[in-house]
Amino acid sequence: MADLLNELGMVGKAEGRFTEAAQCYRRALDILRRTRRRTGVEVADLYHNLGGLEHARGRFAVGEPLARRGIGIRARRHGRDSTVVWLDRTAHAALLDGLGRYAESEPVYRAALAVLRKRLGPNDFEVAVTLNNLGCLRAAVGHPREAIRLLQRSLAIKQSLFGRASVESGLTLFNLASALREDGQTVLAARLFRKAHAVLKRKLGARHPTVRAVQLGSLVAGR
Repeated sequence: MADLLNELGMVGKAEGRFTEAAQCYRRALDILRRTRRRTGVEVADLYHNLGGLEHARGRFAVGEPLARRGIGIRARRHGRDSTVVWLDRTAHAALLDGLGRYAESEPVYRAALAVLRKRLGPNDFEVAVTLNNLGCLRAAVGHPREAIRLLQRSLAIKQSLFGRASVESGLTLFNLASALREDGQTVLAARLFRKAHAVLKRKLGARHPTVRAVQLGSLVAGR
């Protein structure tokens, strides 16, 4: 049941049904706490997913301690240098970005990039996610040229894995457009904003929270 609820939570998040997703994750977490049974999903997975859900909702202060708690649980079970803990750390760093705590998140992204490239390969999806988030951070702190390079690399990986018309590619395309706008390349930025919005609207629907955020130009760095 906990495994199923976790899967339902992920589907709910992907479809923009955030309240329902949170209920599923918390029910699964309650089951694991009460039964102490080993299933496919771990307690740390649920804290990770809850943190990611709060990131999607823009509630960074709520999600940050949840993600941090998941890191502690995972590190005790798998070791602090395990790949899965590094993935937890990058997700936590995205919440720190939302809180404006860039000095804390940037070293995590850079260290994670080195680890993930070595262990998963330079073209892995998680490498692309980390490049995307680091690119958004560098744009936010006033380095759009570096941000553009990072986001272009992230986009190339995502497009090779999922295609140009995927949600993942659309999200990074939006972030690239934002960096280009910060760099003064407004014509190109406007064109990419339109493309990103069209891709995400087609895949997610006009009423999805992510599509609305893109339309308003207020999407926060994420996957």
